[in-house]
Amino acid sequence: MKFPIILALIACARNILAEGDSDGEPYPVNPTWTKEYDLSKVPDKSLRPVGSGICKNANCGPDDCDKCFESCGNCPVKDDVYGCGAGQWALTFDDGPSEYTTQLLDILAAAKVKATFLMVGSNVVKYPEVVKRAYDEGHQISQHTWSHPHLMSISNEQIVAEVRATEEAIFNVTGARTAFIRPPYGEADDRVKGVFKAMGYHNLLWNMDTLDWSIVEKKQDPDKILDSFEKALSKGTDLNPFENPGYISLQHDLYVETVKRVPKIEQLLAQHGFHFVLTHECINAPPYQNSPTGNSTQTSSSIPTSTALASATASRTGSTSKASSKPSLPTTGTNSNAHIASSGNILMSSNDLIKLATYVAILAGLSR
Repeated sequence: MKFPIILALIACARNILAEGDSDGEPYPVNPTWTKEYDLSKVPDKSLRPVGSGICKNANCGPDDCDKCFESCGNCPVKDDVYGCGAGQWALTFDDGPSEYTTQLLDILAAAKVKATFLMVGSNVVKYPEVVKRAYDEGHQISQHTWSHPHLMSISNEQIVAEVRATEEAIFNVTGARTAFIRPPYGEADDRVKGVFKAMGYHNLLWNMDTLDWSIVEKKQDPDKILDSFEKALSKGTDLNPFENPGYISLQHDLYVETVKRVPKIEQLLAQHGFHFVLTHECINAPPYQNSPTGNSTQTSSSIPTSTALASATASRTGSTSKASSKPSLPTTGTNSNAHIASSGNILMSSNDLIKLATYVAILAGLSR
């Protein structure tokens, strides 16, 4: 009797996988998740259609940054995280994990440097072993939504689904609940930030943009990525000129061109006396909602089992919630081809099973 039930669960989970992960499709609204958060204080603002924030010759100052949000992006207020203390530099990498993230982790490990990763949920379920390694090695795992949408163009309920699905995917691999989020493209008005706050998140922006995505897409000299750091060191930055003189730089671990230049970037910044920090250290706040002292000690580097995932996800249900990048998502991966479970025409790789466990865990949480 149990085996048909297992097959039904697999079929159900595969339908969910097809519905919203491998191609970065939007995550479906989940009324159960929405009810967990008090959205009554979120500003009541109209949705802003994609394309409505594009301006010609926008200077992106205080007067037109909000109006020209797509041209400008990254329009912070003082409550946002946009810089660090003097002498501090936080390296951040968006949109991964990808097929190049393991190479980046090797580089960071060799240099004994920690970074902050803003991960896309649909990529987390593609590369769970990479997420686990990054977390175990002390990097800050933060999030970048499930499918990288323009958040100002979608409803509060859709934002909750995008954020919570990513939170669950990361939690199922690491046991940590993310506390920092970077809105895709840097686009977040008061309404979007209000949803973030209701879900217990800090809005993480940046004050130094490498524009690596543009350099790669335009097939320009990749050394321009390094040039952007040299320019910031010599001339400073005109982004987010509030009180914080230290830097939060923006790059993407989607691109091998970016990854290959990280060793020189590390050397350059160290030569100028910068101390590498994680973004949560910039504001002296916990990196995770359920870990006030930082990354918890891991006794095993194995991926959690489906039973553990279901138990962990269920523990979230009913709990009290705490108060510019423009690249496309990767379409390639390095998932294992070793098939470890089969019955009839059901054939699944090890990473497929991890994905299945993630979604069964979510389903288990919803059924309670």
